[in-house]
Amino acid sequence: MIVSKDSPIIDRQRVLCIHSFRTSGKIFQQQLQHAGLLEALSDLVEFVFVDAPHPASGSIPRDVRPYFEGPYYEWFTAESVDDRVEFDEAKMKASERFLMALLAQQGPFDGLMGFSQGAAMSGALVALQRSGLRAELSTLRPLRFCILFGGLKSRHPDHLAAFEVLSGKVPCPSLHVFGDKDALKNPHCIELADSFRNATVLLHQRGHVIPVLHEPQLAVMRAFIQAVASAPEPPPDAHIPAPLPLARCREQQQPEQQGRKQPQESRQLLRQPTAAVLPAVAAIGRGPERIGCEGEPVGKGANLRRVVGQDDGAEVVEAGSSSACSGLQRQGHMLCRL
Repeated sequence: MIVSKDSPIIDRQRVLCIHSFRTSGKIFQQQLQHAGLLEALSDLVEFVFVDAPHPASGSIPRDVRPYFEGPYYEWFTAESVDDRVEFDEAKMKASERFLMALLAQQGPFDGLMGFSQGAAMSGALVALQRSGLRAELSTLRPLRFCILFGGLKSRHPDHLAAFEVLSGKVPCPSLHVFGDKDALKNPHCIELADSFRNATVLLHQRGHVIPVLHEPQLAVMRAFIQAVASAPEPPPDAHIPAPLPLARCREQQQPEQQGRKQPQESRQLLRQPTAAVLPAVAAIGRGPERIGCEGEPVGKGANLRRVVGQDDGAEVVEAGSSSACSGLQRQGHMLCRL
């Protein structure tokens, strides 16, 4: 990987890495290592891996056991009953307490990184902190960002309530990486990305994996991390402590005033990452052609022109050109197809 000499010098971001269903922190570390991300991001990120508090209570996924040795762990279990999802409440609560204690005792952490079930837990933790529905999280330094691989939005009632308090848009910079062939893509990965304000999406051509990212894709990820690292810290009161009915009432009565009252620092934190990604991608050469962009990337969505490199490894497309992800552009998200 080629790192530009013009890249800003920043402190490494301390990131808590939350593994997938019935794997482990060690396996997550190996997955990121195989994808080349540990080395590629070593100057930007300090990775902290942890095992879920519950040993695996059932069969190990067939794409895990043949390739990775145990022991294996899980964050929660759930099953579909009619038209609803029922969770093992004791297991979910224990995992929440475990992660909140870890954030408090081993922190501060700048961000979260999760894969699959770990991405669901990561997204839920950020939503719980920003919504103010967990006092234990609200007293901690606000998380600055999250990076979610093959994630889905948690359907646990407490987590859905946190997203609802935030009007379905978590005000935290987020990078979502998922594959065209991932069975969770429609609608779960898209739904999770759409639950964050101004999310950045990296769409690859594989399935439910952590993919190898080549130079143009790494440029997007690195630019995202550099942007959140250089952006102002979220204010200590970044959470929204108001109960849902009151928040809804104020939103309905004074929508314009609500927008004006949002702190300027918060707006900058939300928008800067997406804005910083595009110039970094445009600077990457790929033979005689390059990945490029034009237009205003913030607020109304990225206006991207398609430029394909010499191989089939990378392209950046306008989000609206992908019917499955067209809703992401309407919400002002940036979509990079890999």
